[in-house]
Amino acid sequence: MAHATTVGFSPAPTARTVRNASDTATLATTSLVWAGNFTNGSGSFSLNNALSLGANVTATEAAGGWKQFSLDSSTGLVNAGVTGSVGISPIGKVNGSLTDNNAGATKADFFNGKDVYLWIFNAPTVAAATEMGIFRATSADVPWIFPTNANGLGDTVTFSTLPGNAAIAAIGGFGSTPTGQLNLTNNFNVAPVPEPSTIAFGLLTAGAAIYARRRR
Repeated sequence: MAHATTVGFSPAPTARTVRNASDTATLATTSLVWAGNFTNGSGSFSLNNALSLGANVTATEAAGGWKQFSLDSSTGLVNAGVTGSVGISPIGKVNGSLTDNNAGATKADFFNGKDVYLWIFNAPTVAAATEMGIFRATSADVPWIFPTNANGLGDTVTFSTLPGNAAIAAIGGFGSTPTGQLNLTNNFNVAPVPEPSTIAFGLLTAGAAIYARRRR
Protein backbone atom coordinates (compact mmCIF):
# COMPACT_ATOMS: atom_id res chain seq x y z
CA MET A 1 0.00 0.00 0.00
CA ALA A 2 1.28 3.50 -0.83
CA HIS A 3 2.25 5.92 1.91
CA ALA A 4 2.16 9.68 1.51
CA THR A 5 2.07 12.61 3.90
CA THR A 6 2.01 15.98 2.14
CA VAL A 7 2.28 19.48 3.60
CA GLY A 8 2.02 22.57 1.43
CA PHE A 9 1.79 26.36 1.60
CA SER A 10 -0.38 28.54 -0.61
CA PRO A 11 1.41 31.51 -2.25
CA ALA A 12 -1.72 33.64 -2.64
CA PRO A 13 -0.97 37.24 -3.73
CA THR A 14 -2.31 38.54 -0.41
CA ALA A 15 -0.29 36.09 1.70
CA ARG A 16 2.46 37.45 3.94
CA THR A 17 5.63 38.55 2.15
CA VAL A 18 8.93 37.23 3.49
CA ARG A 19 11.55 39.99 3.81
CA ASN A 20 15.03 40.72 5.08
CA ALA A 21 15.29 42.82 8.22
CA SER A 22 18.37 44.69 6.98
CA ASP A 23 17.00 46.15 3.75
CA THR A 24 13.34 45.01 3.66
CA ALA A 25 14.10 43.23 0.38
CA THR A 26 11.80 40.38 -0.61
CA LEU A 27 13.55 37.03 -0.34
CA ALA A 28 14.79 35.39 -3.53
CA THR A 29 13.26 32.21 -4.90
CA THR A 30 16.53 30.42 -4.11
CA SER A 31 16.10 30.99 -0.37
CA LEU A 32 16.17 27.94 1.88
CA VAL A 33 12.95 26.97 3.68
CA TRP A 34 12.63 24.11 6.16
CA ALA A 35 9.37 22.69 7.51
CA GLY A 36 9.55 20.61 10.67
CA ASN A 37 8.97 20.38 14.39
CA PHE A 38 10.73 21.27 17.65
CA THR A 39 10.21 18.19 19.77
CA ASN A 40 11.36 19.98 22.94
CA GLY A 41 8.99 22.88 22.33
CA SER A 42 9.67 26.41 21.16
CA GLY A 43 10.28 27.62 24.71
CA SER A 44 13.51 25.65 24.92
CA PHE A 45 15.56 27.98 22.71
CA SER A 46 16.09 31.66 21.96
CA LEU A 47 18.24 33.91 19.81
CA ASN A 48 21.77 34.45 21.14
CA ASN A 49 23.11 37.73 19.73
CA ALA A 50 26.64 36.83 20.77
CA LEU A 51 26.71 33.92 18.32
CA SER A 52 26.93 33.82 14.54
CA LEU A 53 23.96 32.70 12.48
CA GLY A 54 25.48 29.26 11.96
CA ALA A 55 26.20 28.81 15.67
CA ASN A 56 22.63 29.87 16.48
CA VAL A 57 21.33 27.22 14.09
CA THR A 58 23.42 24.51 15.75
CA ALA A 59 22.40 25.60 19.26
CA THR A 60 18.72 25.90 18.34
CA GLU A 61 18.62 22.50 16.67
CA ALA A 62 20.06 20.91 19.80
CA ALA A 63 18.04 22.83 22.41
CA GLY A 64 14.75 22.64 20.54
CA GLY A 65 15.11 19.07 19.32
CA TRP A 66 14.60 20.16 15.71
CA LYS A 67 13.34 17.50 13.32
CA GLN A 68 13.00 18.41 9.65
CA PHE A 69 10.13 16.94 7.68
CA SER A 70 11.46 14.77 4.80
CA LEU A 71 14.49 13.71 6.86
CA ASP A 72 14.70 10.54 8.94
CA SER A 73 14.19 11.74 12.52
CA SER A 74 16.87 9.34 13.76
CA THR A 75 19.62 9.57 11.15
CA GLY A 76 18.93 13.05 9.75
CA LEU A 77 19.23 11.65 6.22
CA VAL A 78 16.76 12.32 3.38
CA ASN A 79 14.06 9.68 3.22
CA ALA A 80 13.92 7.87 -0.11
CA GLY A 81 10.81 8.73 -2.08
CA VAL A 82 10.52 12.31 -0.82
CA THR A 83 9.21 14.63 -3.54
CA GLY A 84 8.58 18.34 -3.96
CA SER A 85 9.93 21.31 -2.04
CA VAL A 86 8.84 24.28 0.03
CA GLY A 87 10.42 27.61 -0.86
CA ILE A 88 9.75 31.23 -1.78
CA SER A 89 7.58 32.22 -4.74
CA PRO A 90 8.61 34.89 -7.29
CA ILE A 91 6.52 37.43 -5.36
CA GLY A 92 8.07 36.55 -2.00
CA LYS A 93 5.48 34.21 -0.49
CA VAL A 94 6.04 30.83 1.19
CA ASN A 95 5.19 28.36 -1.55
CA GLY A 96 5.22 24.71 -2.55
CA SER A 97 4.57 21.30 -1.07
CA LEU A 98 6.62 18.44 0.29
CA THR A 99 5.61 14.78 0.28
CA ASP A 100 7.19 11.99 2.33
CA ASN A 101 6.14 8.66 0.88
CA ASN A 102 7.58 6.69 3.79
CA ALA A 103 5.75 5.25 6.76
CA GLY A 104 7.63 4.36 9.92
CA ALA A 105 8.41 5.56 13.42
CA THR A 106 11.37 7.70 12.28
CA LYS A 107 9.90 8.78 8.94
CA ALA A 108 6.59 10.45 8.03
CA ASP A 109 4.77 8.82 10.96
CA PHE A 110 7.11 10.59 13.39
CA PHE A 111 5.43 13.94 12.58
CA ASN A 112 1.82 12.76 12.99
CA GLY A 113 -0.15 15.45 14.86
CA LYS A 114 2.88 17.61 15.69
CA ASP A 115 3.02 21.39 15.25
CA VAL A 116 4.50 22.69 11.99
CA TYR A 117 7.26 25.30 12.12
CA LEU A 118 8.82 27.18 9.21
CA TRP A 119 12.55 27.94 9.39
CA ILE A 120 13.52 30.40 6.65
CA PHE A 121 16.96 31.59 5.49
CA ASN A 122 17.83 34.39 3.04
CA ALA A 123 20.21 32.22 0.99
CA PRO A 124 20.25 28.75 -0.59
CA THR A 125 22.33 27.34 2.30
CA VAL A 126 22.75 27.98 6.01
CA ALA A 127 26.44 28.76 5.46
CA ALA A 128 25.62 31.53 2.98
CA ALA A 129 22.73 33.04 4.96
CA THR A 130 22.99 36.33 6.85
CA GLU A 131 19.41 36.38 8.15
CA MET A 132 16.83 33.82 9.25
CA GLY A 133 13.48 33.48 10.95
CA ILE A 134 11.42 30.79 12.68
CA PHE A 135 7.63 31.02 12.43
CA ARG A 136 4.55 29.15 13.63
CA ALA A 137 0.82 29.77 13.40
CA THR A 138 -0.60 30.24 16.90
CA SER A 139 -4.07 29.94 15.41
CA ALA A 140 -5.29 29.30 11.87
CA ASP A 141 -8.38 28.31 9.90
CA VAL A 142 -6.38 25.23 8.95
CA PRO A 143 -4.17 24.56 12.01
CA TRP A 144 -0.47 24.19 11.32
CA ILE A 145 -0.36 20.54 12.37
CA PHE A 146 1.15 17.65 10.44
CA PRO A 147 -1.56 15.31 9.13
CA THR A 148 -1.64 11.73 10.33
CA ASN A 149 -0.14 9.34 7.82
CA ALA A 150 -2.98 6.84 7.36
CA ASN A 151 -0.87 4.55 5.19
CA GLY A 152 -2.45 5.72 1.98
CA LEU A 153 -2.74 8.60 -0.47
CA GLY A 154 -4.69 11.66 0.56
CA ASP A 155 -2.96 12.54 3.84
CA THR A 156 -2.50 16.08 2.56
CA VAL A 157 -2.92 19.53 4.07
CA THR A 158 -2.28 23.01 2.66
CA PHE A 159 -1.52 25.83 5.08
CA SER A 160 -2.13 29.55 4.67
CA THR A 161 -0.03 32.57 5.59
CA LEU A 162 -2.85 34.99 4.81
CA PRO A 163 -3.19 37.57 7.62
CA GLY A 164 -6.91 36.85 7.85
CA ASN A 165 -6.50 33.07 7.94
CA ALA A 166 -3.59 32.56 10.33
CA ALA A 167 -2.11 34.36 13.32
CA ILE A 168 1.63 33.79 12.90
CA ALA A 169 4.34 34.44 15.48
CA ALA A 170 8.11 34.69 15.20
CA ILE A 171 9.60 32.13 17.58
CA GLY A 172 12.50 32.55 20.02
CA GLY A 173 13.32 36.07 18.85
CA PHE A 174 14.12 34.82 15.34
CA GLY A 175 12.34 37.39 13.19
CA SER A 176 9.20 39.51 13.49
CA THR A 177 5.71 39.61 12.04
CA PRO A 178 4.61 43.14 11.13
CA THR A 179 1.35 43.44 9.24
CA GLY A 180 1.37 41.34 6.08
CA GLN A 181 5.00 40.25 6.48
CA LEU A 182 7.31 37.62 7.85
CA ASN A 183 10.55 39.46 8.59
CA LEU A 184 13.82 37.65 9.23
CA THR A 185 16.46 38.85 11.69
CA ASN A 186 20.10 39.72 11.13
CA ASN A 187 20.85 40.30 14.80
CA PHE A 188 23.87 38.00 14.93
CA ASN A 189 27.53 38.34 15.83
CA VAL A 190 29.33 38.72 12.51
CA ALA A 191 32.78 39.63 13.88
CA PRO A 192 35.39 37.22 12.52
CA VAL A 193 37.01 34.96 15.11
CA PRO A 194 40.84 35.26 14.98
CA GLU A 195 42.67 32.10 14.03
CA PRO A 196 44.93 30.60 16.72
CA SER A 197 48.05 31.50 14.71
CA THR A 198 46.93 35.15 14.55
CA ILE A 199 46.38 35.26 18.30
CA ALA A 200 49.78 33.71 18.95
CA PHE A 201 51.48 36.20 16.64
CA GLY A 202 49.74 39.08 18.40
CA LEU A 203 50.88 37.88 21.82
CA LEU A 204 54.44 37.41 20.55
CA THR A 205 54.50 40.92 19.09
CA ALA A 206 53.14 42.44 22.31
CA GLY A 207 55.72 40.57 24.35
CA ALA A 208 58.53 41.80 22.11
CA ALA A 209 57.35 45.39 22.44
CA ILE A 210 57.28 45.20 26.22
CA TYR A 211 60.76 43.68 26.30
CA ALA A 212 62.09 46.42 24.02
CA ARG A 213 60.66 49.15 26.24
CA ARG A 214 62.23 47.60 29.33
CA ARG A 215 65.63 47.45 27.63
CA ARG A 216 65.39 51.15 26.84
